[in-house]
Amino acid sequence: MDVREPTRSLPVGGREFPRQALRTWDTVAATRQADELGDNRMVKARSAGHPYGPIRWLGVCALAVALAACTSNSGESAAPSAASAPPPAEGFVQVRPSGDPAEPPTDIAYRDYGGEGSPIVLLTGLGDTAGVFDQLGPLLRDQGHRVVALTRRGYGASSKSGTGYDLATRTQDDAAAISALGLDRPVVVGHSIAGDELIGLATEYPERVAGVVSLDAMLDRSPGGEAAAAQKCGGAIIGSGPAPAVDPMDPYGSMQAFYEELYGFPLGNGTANVRALWALNGTDLDSTADPEAVPRILAAASKRPPAFSGMRVPVLAIFALSTVDSAFPWLKDEDPSSRQYQRATRCNERSIALRNASAEQLARQQPQASIQKWDATNHYLYLQWPERTATAIGEWIDSEVR
Repeated sequence: MDVREPTRSLPVGGREFPRQALRTWDTVAATRQADELGDNRMVKARSAGHPYGPIRWLGVCALAVALAACTSNSGESAAPSAASAPPPAEGFVQVRPSGDPAEPPTDIAYRDYGGEGSPIVLLTGLGDTAGVFDQLGPLLRDQGHRVVALTRRGYGASSKSGTGYDLATRTQDDAAAISALGLDRPVVVGHSIAGDELIGLATEYPERVAGVVSLDAMLDRSPGGEAAAAQKCGGAIIGSGPAPAVDPMDPYGSMQAFYEELYGFPLGNGTANVRALWALNGTDLDSTADPEAVPRILAAASKRPPAFSGMRVPVLAIFALSTVDSAFPWLKDEDPSSRQYQRATRCNERSIALRNASAEQLARQQPQASIQKWDATNHYLYLQWPERTATAIGEWIDSEVR
């Protein structure tokens, strides 16, 4: 397996990507159910009296099987700015999940936050890239860990193979990347859809990982679980959210500023994650993702209930429990008796039910697992509460792993 030096020559992960425009909500009625099972964000810039906008950000806070919670105020001091620390190193590892040297290699992009001590690997939620960890990564590094974040295949600068989005192959990608980077039994931290990969690593590769941490990730996405009810709500509510006016002179920066103003936190430090997710194409912002990635990953996630009982390493699972106003901040001034607010209330109740049911299922199958429930917390808890998240992970590692 080869490790290649960082590539930064182009604004999106250092390479060219096919121009695949994301679909607006109205055009995906046939796949709405599948999309609502995951945390797929959809954007499309259209000319409307402004050369680059407005952009409708549909699914801003990631449905992640149910509705993810968002907040307009993190209540926590900001993480150190990118200017106060050296930027993370970037590069690729080449992996062959089958182990066959004749197999074409798959590039897995990484961001290396440096550090000394026991390693931590960060796995993203669906639709994000490693840059989303630009706040959490340095905090964990400063605790005395070597920290590396991975971008799964199909996104950002990683390979767009059109295949390999089943759970077994994605888990093999993670395990192979860990080996290629020379990381000795790291603790693997995963967000959202990465929960499936955490279970796979802890079950199939316990010799390669020291423990796993679920950041609102170990959720029962199977049709018979609470997700079956949760998936039926939320699309219209998310679609009613505000649309930013994007500055044509700084489209990525203005998008990032909009997210931070509305929700109280950025998608990582600076615009690394934003730039990796979207590319300018004339007057449009197009997705850099493989169009096969989302539907295939979601299909794999919804096949069966998670097999928590097979995990053979220590587990920390943090579940994010939302409130209506934090999940849909643009409805905070809405009349609570209105149809829109009542629909949001029902969706939020289903989101909480999903997480409570998943936590109970995990506790039954893994009695030794450490389980935490955080109230009024965003699905992106590590962005809302970066210091709290880093502290929880560090304390758990010290007490249960090392």
